[in-house]
Amino acid sequence: MSRSTPRLWRRFRRNRGGVVGLLLLMALLAAAPLAPVLAPHGPADQDLLERLARPSPRHPLGTDDLGRDLLSRILYGARVSLLVGVVGVGIALSIGVPVGALAGFAGGRLDQLLMRAMDVLLSFPAFLLAVAIVGIAGPSLQNALLAIGVIGIPTYARLVRATVLVVKAEPYVEAAHALGAGTGRVLVRHVLPNCAGPLLVQATLGMGTAILEVAGLSFLGLGAQPPTPEWGAMLSSGRAWVLTAPWLLLWPGLAILLAVLGFTLVGDGLRDALASAQ
Repeated sequence: MSRSTPRLWRRFRRNRGGVVGLLLLMALLAAAPLAPVLAPHGPADQDLLERLARPSPRHPLGTDDLGRDLLSRILYGARVSLLVGVVGVGIALSIGVPVGALAGFAGGRLDQLLMRAMDVLLSFPAFLLAVAIVGIAGPSLQNALLAIGVIGIPTYARLVRATVLVVKAEPYVEAAHALGAGTGRVLVRHVLPNCAGPLLVQATLGMGTAILEVAGLSFLGLGAQPPTPEWGAMLSSGRAWVLTAPWLLLWPGLAILLAVLGFTLVGDGLRDALASAQ
């Protein structure tokens, strides 16, 4: 463990919002793997005699129009949300970081070419670009994750490029070059580690954004397909019953709110902790 890690944690603990967000994320992380244990029913189990049942001891959050237990589906939906956050941000990082590092370190025409490509992606509204990608590739959770990853690439590329431009002018980088270190070694050992802090903050915030965007795609029928227990799809299917069974919208909407809020608060807390360390 790095010496700076305990200090960073102490600074993070002083941020009440960050601690609240961390507790929300811990609840999400616990719900996902423990869903088979915590869920009172299977996520796809139907009981038509109990369709649109109000919250009760048997169904704490009520049931949907097919008699499926909402609590069970929301708990299993936490798995989908974590998958969305990790995979969506992972795709964006795996492409955006190398592109930004190469552009910032190489400079010149290569930098201009790569950044103009990022500008093209940024010229489209992010959600509309995601809708277009899924519309072309076909509605599915996999294609929605791909779309979320693609629209996130420019953010990480530009963030890494900006950091690399600052770090590569530092004396210790010039000293590494003078001692004969190759470009790849200097980039990996001395430049990219300085991008870790900003990337951690942006990735945390990006996971919340990814959950929200995939929920929006699923709400439009372009993301997770039935019977996958995904919160956005649950919102979409509950629209028809908003007046007679409002809990169909309340609980999935609250789950999305708390998950996105958790990632946002943790990201803000990390940003403040890293800023105070400088």
